[in-house]
Amino acid sequence: IRAAPLSVLSPVAAVAVSPSTGVAEVVRLLATRNIGCVLIVSGDALLGIFSERDALQRIGTRYEQVAREPIRDYMTPSPETLTMHDSIAFALNRMDVSGFRHIPVEEDGRVVGIISVRDVLAHITRHFPELTAQPN
Repeated sequence: IRAAPLSVLSPVAAVAVSPSTGVAEVVRLLATRNIGCVLIVSGDALLGIFSERDALQRIGTRYEQVAREPIRDYMTPSPETLTMHDSIAFALNRMDVSGFRHIPVEEDGRVVGIISVRDVLAHITRHFPELTAQPN
């Protein structure tokens, strides 16, 4: 994990929306696609990220009141990104220290995918089964 690059996780393409997309549409995407976040982009530029945690903390019980407002008003702006060459250990450190569960992966200034804590955990359990074995 210390040396393995993020590329071994095969980051999946992220769902992306424009900053003017309505809150209701973004929440619908989270629910129907069973995903934890969407990226907010303009062209190739990453402007922000909106996660299920953002929905709970920034919108909460006000959903009906803000459903038609643009997601740019509720996104986390300028999210931290990593590259395919960054190590899995470094990604875990960034997630832990910064308190988030998803990180966009960029190459040459454009987003090529996203990784989540779940992706890392799945990799660990596949490649290090001894770590998940029940003690005798």
